Amino acid sequence: MRMRIKFNRSLTVEHGDSSGLTISTAFYDLGAREKRTGRCGDWPGLILAGAAALGGWMALGPKALCGLVGIISAAGINNLAAAFAGISSTPIESYRWHAAGAGTAPESAADVDLELPLPVARGQGTQQVEAGISYLTTGVVMFADTYTVTEWGLFPSASGGPLWDRAVIDPVPVVTGHWVRFTYRLTFERA
Repeated sequence: MRMRIKFNRSLTVEHGDSSGLTISTAFYDLGAREKRTGRCGDWPGLILAGAAALGGWMALGPKALCGLVGIISAAGINNLAAAFAGISSTPIESYRWHAAGAGTAPESAADVDLELPLPVARGQGTQQVEAGISYLTTGVVMFADTYTVTEWGLFPSASGGPLWDRAVIDPVPVVTGHWVRFTYRLTFERA
C-alpha cells in the first residue's frame, strides 16, 4: 500500500511597535487548495474560517487573510531528503531562523536566499509540535531603521542557508523600534 504525504504551510505576520502594541496581523495560506490571485484583503468570513482551521488563531488589531502560493525551495527539499538518509550537513531541526527582506519577485523553487535581505538580524524562532502533525516556529525580527518588509524566509542559521521556504507578503512598513513576528506552520497530511 502506498501513502503520499502532503505539506500544508501557513505564515502569520504580526507587526508591532516598541510599546508592544500590535499594529497589524495577516495570515497567509502558503499552499492554498483554492488558489487566489490577489494578495491581502479584509475578508472577515475567511478570517473566521482560518481561525477555526488553526485551532483558535485570533488576530489583534487590523487583520487580513492573504492568499498566495508559496514554494518550498529545491534546496530545502534536497536537504530534507539528505536528512532522511543521514547525510545532511544541515540538521532539519535547525530550520527556525526567520528573515525579513524587501524583494517582490514571485517565489520560485530555485530560490536559495531572499531576493533582497534586509540588513537586520534574523529572528531565532521557538519550536513546537502541535497535535503530532504540525511543526510550528515563531521568530521576531527587530528593526533599528525604516524599511518596508515584503518577503520572508526560513533558514537553518543566523546567517547563510539553505533556504527552506520563502513567501512574498504585502508591504509591512517598519521604523526604528518596530518588530515583525513571523509564525510558520508546516502540517503533514496523508494525501
